[in-house]
Amino acid sequence: MKLTFDKYFKQLSILVILLIAFVIAWNMVFPEWKAAQWWPFYLAFFFIITTLTHYTLLKSLKNSPGKFIGMFMAVTLGKLLVYLIAIMLNVIYAPFHKLSIIAPFLLFYLVFTFFEVKQLSSIAGNRKIVSDEKKGSTDPQ
Repeated sequence: MKLTFDKYFKQLSILVILLIAFVIAWNMVFPEWKAAQWWPFYLAFFFIITTLTHYTLLKSLKNSPGKFIGMFMAVTLGKLLVYLIAIMLNVIYAPFHKLSIIAPFLLFYLVFTFFEVKQLSSIAGNRKIVSDEKKGSTDPQ
C-alpha cells in the first residue's frame, strides 16, 4: 500500500502545482473573470480531502477487496455532502461575486474527482498490486 500511496501522492502534488499555475495564469490573462481570493483554500481543501479519501479507500481495498465498493460509495457520499456544505456556506457568507466563488470550486471538484476515480480504477483493476502488497513485496511494478 505504501508504494501505491506514495506514487498517488506524487501525482496529486504535480496536479496541484499545475492547477496553481493554471489559476495564476487565468487571473493574469482574464482579470475581469478573476477567481476569488479563496481559491488557494479551495485547493488545499480538495487536496486534503482527496488524500484522506484515497488513503481510506486504499486501506479498505487492502483489507477486504469485496468491501471496497461499499466503502467507495460511502466515502463518495460523505465527500459530496462535505463539498456541498462547504460551497453553500461560502456562497451564503461571501460578500463578493458568487460566480467567482463557484467557478473555481466546480473546476477543482471536477479535476480532483476525475483524477481520483482514474487512479482508483487503475489500482482496483490491478489485483497484482493488492496481492503483492498483502504478501509484503516491495517490487515497484
